Amino acid sequence: MTRRATRLGVIDVTGSRYGEMEHPDPGAPPGRWAARWIFCEVLREEAPSVLRELHEAAGHHLKDLLRRVAASGDDPYLYALKWSSVGDVDDRLQLAEKAKPSRDRKWLVDRLTSEVSLRDAILAWGIRYNLADPWMFDVALRSLHRWVRVPAFYEFQVSSQGVWTPNWALEAFGSRGVVPETSDPPGIWVPFAETRGDYEERVRGYIESVATAYREAGWTAAPEKRTPVSTDGERRVGPGLHFRWVVRIQVLRWTNRRIAEVAGVDIRSIRRAYKETCSLLGLTPLARRRPRA
Repeated sequence: MTRRATRLGVIDVTGSRYGEMEHPDPGAPPGRWAARWIFCEVLREEAPSVLRELHEAAGHHLKDLLRRVAASGDDPYLYALKWSSVGDVDDRLQLAEKAKPSRDRKWLVDRLTSEVSLRDAILAWGIRYNLADPWMFDVALRSLHRWVRVPAFYEFQVSSQGVWTPNWALEAFGSRGVVPETSDPPGIWVPFAETRGDYEERVRGYIESVATAYREAGWTAAPEKRTPVSTDGERRVGPGLHFRWVVRIQVLRWTNRRIAEVAGVDIRSIRRAYKETCSLLGLTPLARRRPRA
């Protein structure tokens, strides 16, 4: 840990990791995969209403699309996972509308129209909250699909106050099957049936078996992200603090000055962290507004 001076006094700067290991993502900056995971979790914590709005604005469009897909005999689950914003849905719709009238053409036009409606609803949501980058679109689409298929997931992940599982982010990066299979955890310790030493040995064995499985699957050591330790209202240590600032600026439209006052950190640190974290995430930062004359 190092110490440096700011106009607010001396603050500590620490290096901390997202986790122990990082998923290999060729062509992406080290740490992006884990960073996006954490960003999605922080977004849920800071702005659950944003996710509720996504469900309300686009959920019914997805239900309509999946109903049409199922009626055609296709697998709606696989269809939704393959579908993305970069598809040529507009071109396909124009070709279908120009085709010779038939029952099949009507079915195809209706399905493609549902696809366009869903895409436009997600994009409108993303633009409103400055989350219009392609990877966030995929996060939104896959989340909606999970919520529509299993409504209990929506209640748990968005509406309840329980701990939110990161599956929303995990599926967004095409990682189904990416997480290695590991041995079962050791379970609880029963003091009257096992000594402390024996249980600790089982725990260490489990930890090492998981680490080995991940290393053999190509995962690497997670990078550090240097983060200021707040001296005032935030009091959060670790890389999650920067993602919290990004959500507040990007989605909730807080000013840098407001965040600096809450966190007890120099405003220049806020600007630098915001810019660097957006770059790590692959998130388009807000255009810097010029002060009024």
